[in-house]
Amino acid sequence: MNIKILKNKKVLFFLLLIPILLLTAFITIYFKNEYLSNKTPIKEEEKKVNTYEKLNIDTNLHKLIIKKFKKNYDHIAILNDSNEDEELELLAIKGNKDFGTDFKNDLQIFNVKINLKDNIVDEHVIFKISDTYRATDIIITKNKKIYIAYVAKNSNDFFFLKLDQLIKNNSDSYRLSNIFSSSPIPPPTLTAESGGKIIENDEKDYLFLSVGSFERSDLMNNDNYNHGSIIKINTINKNYEIFATGLRNPQGLYFDNFNSTIISTDHGPRGGDEINLILKNKDYGWPRDTYGMPYNANRLYWSLGDNGGANYGRHNRYEKPIYAFIPSIGIKSIEKIKLITSEFTLWQNNFIFCSGSGNAIYRAIFSDDNSRLILHEKILNESCRDLNLTKKGKIITNDLKVIYRDKETEKDRN
Repeated sequence: MNIKILKNKKVLFFLLLIPILLLTAFITIYFKNEYLSNKTPIKEEEKKVNTYEKLNIDTNLHKLIIKKFKKNYDHIAILNDSNEDEELELLAIKGNKDFGTDFKNDLQIFNVKINLKDNIVDEHVIFKISDTYRATDIIITKNKKIYIAYVAKNSNDFFFLKLDQLIKNNSDSYRLSNIFSSSPIPPPTLTAESGGKIIENDEKDYLFLSVGSFERSDLMNNDNYNHGSIIKINTINKNYEIFATGLRNPQGLYFDNFNSTIISTDHGPRGGDEINLILKNKDYGWPRDTYGMPYNANRLYWSLGDNGGANYGRHNRYEKPIYAFIPSIGIKSIEKIKLITSEFTLWQNNFIFCSGSGNAIYRAIFSDDNSRLILHEKILNESCRDLNLTKKGKIITNDLKVIYRDKETEKDRN
């Protein structure tokens, strides 16, 4: 009997010991996590501070400082640069997938704040669009309206380019209002050749949108389609006109208010990337004239982008480009450093443009009427898709390279 009682006491002891051990383990883990969580902000802040790289680059006229933050978007627009020496605020879009057959993705719009003093980037998503196929541009107009362009697909699986206004509600939420949709293009198509750059000129309530060929140049002479062109759109009544035609994949567009002209960059086929002075009702030749060459003799391409009886290697029947690049550099966004800016004093009135396959950012000088390219200089051996300039003239790329001049070591050249 005593042995039985003793055994029961041992069982009871172990039963009581188990919750005590569990409680002890819980308390140990809890305080350990509390200690680590208290340490996390310091480590996280250190991580944020160190998520950039600083480069010094020497060019012909300016020594540059480049801060490379480890973020990458498809396109950017400057929302606020009133304190640009220390802080910048951007809107950015991201929604492109790697080159391939399936480009379907969600398009995200970010608010991005860059602290140049502490080298911290803070971002958060403000809007998301499902089932998109390519993010092509975002702009903030002079009257602070936000517009985005992207590729969508209709119920027949035809691709088209959309221009939407992003409108903020009374709260922090947003909604979209469609301004323009290009003609849906039947397959087979290629969304990478969608163009999709947006600019405004000095006319109130008007935007210009570049629409690529979608690799269906064989349909460009068909009145039912409006691709391969520059479209001028009234954002109030949504009426539009085809301003210029004969373009393959215009990914850069700039309105120069100095002489009221429009500059466009266009991807050629194999070679023949172009810079064009865009004039109303002019035809820039694609798919008939190009300084480039066909990619191959595959019959598939006869019905796609290289179709149309192109006069390869020649450009004598239609409006000639200002300049053509052989080989292609994958030319993209183009902007101008204005005379009133102070960051690059020796580059005032020069153009800056991105290249993809050329893996470079270029500076260029045009003639006063923008009808001729006089020179171009590679200023950075790194590619970009999009770039913006601040009020003072700092250059910001879509992968968050902030480029400014070295004001200390080369004062005589600045």
